[in-house]
Amino acid sequence: MEIEGMKDILVNKRYRVDRRIGEGGFGLVYAGIDTKTEEEVAIKPTPIRDGPEALQYTYDALSGGVGILRVQWFGPECDFYVLVHELLRPSLEDLFNYCDQRFSP
Repeated sequence: MEIEGMKDILVNKRYRVDRRIGEGGFGLVYAGIDTKTEEEVAIKPTPIRDGPEALQYTYDALSGGVGILRVQWFGPECDFYVLVHELLRPSLEDLFNYCDQRFSP
């Protein structure tokens, strides 16, 4: 479910939503900025009707991966529970696959 008008919304009076960066089994994910540190973050909203357990499942699944994400904030915001965490960059394996498994010509 796309959240209309998410761009430039402040979550927890600190995290500014910038753009949508993904959608999949874990729902929508937005890139944003921590307005206090200027760091990029990932912002994942889920409807309150789904309960906080939905985001707990997401966090548990992601935290077992290659990069262990650092949660910066979790809580209710308007009609959503929101999980804000560091924005993970592509892994070396992701880059290798993106370059057709060749780093040099």
